[in-house]
Amino acid sequence: MKAIGGEPVGIDLRPFVEAAKLLYEGPWVAERWAAVGGFVEENPGEVFPVTRKILEASKGWDAAATFQAQYRLADLARLAGKVWTDIEVLLLPTTPRIFTVAEVLDEPFQTNATLGKYTNFMNLLDLSAIAVPAGKAREGRARWGVTFAAPAGWDGELLKLAARFVGEPACDFSKAPRPVVPVVVCGAHMEGLPLHWQLAERGATLRSRTKTAPVYRMYAMPAVGSIPTRPALIREEEAGAAIEVEVWDLSTADFGDFVSRIPGPLGIGKVLLENGEELPGFIAEPRAADGAEEITGFGGWKAWLASKQ
Repeated sequence: MKAIGGEPVGIDLRPFVEAAKLLYEGPWVAERWAAVGGFVEENPGEVFPVTRKILEASKGWDAAATFQAQYRLADLARLAGKVWTDIEVLLLPTTPRIFTVAEVLDEPFQTNATLGKYTNFMNLLDLSAIAVPAGKAREGRARWGVTFAAPAGWDGELLKLAARFVGEPACDFSKAPRPVVPVVVCGAHMEGLPLHWQLAERGATLRSRTKTAPVYRMYAMPAVGSIPTRPALIREEEAGAAIEVEVWDLSTADFGDFVSRIPGPLGIGKVLLENGEELPGFIAEPRAADGAEEITGFGGWKAWLASKQ
């Protein structure tokens, strides 16, 4: 750690170790029993013996003891939380030692508790952590590692630190794919038209230019006040046609913001495309056709606009 700029600071690890003990010595295993206990009792032979032994040992906890354990954990969390005023990251052995399979089968509770001495408190104390290789044990037969831990939400920084520690390139989170929601547009939000800026300023990316399935009619709604003429896409199976549309991808947050600003009688619903996909997109209430000019025959909003020039 010193080689990559770390400065060692001694801390009191006892609150962390005490919290780790609660995982197996406290009522938290009973939470697992609450989830799968019925299955274990009805199918004991279907459960790995070590797992069954650990789960069955949790049945003795009553409500009062559970609350006492929760209060104890809260006290330990307050004590442990004080270390973050002096340090930025915890550097710990991932395990105190390594057990053979036979040793684990012989004493599952103690071996698991020992293996988790420096990790069993992570979830209980709401920490983020990453384990990395750090060499081999003295005998040279088994590898060992260290764990970097920090408060919840520091996952990205821990990944970068771990990469530096092992000499690997740092993670570039800017290249991670963002969750997106597609939106089908059929009017002024199409590229080159007056409202496309509302997509552009939200970082929308074009997925495709395509057509709807031949089940839609399009109307040009008259301008009202400051609202210009707009298209209304209404589904009608019998007299519909394929309409030109564009599909744009927005982040989930930007999609919600974009949709919240759409004035009626337009809205967002599922639009059926010619390839069979149903994607979120602009549709209109049936009342949008009242007093509007039907322009279905033009095959799209841009074609209708061109006819007016």
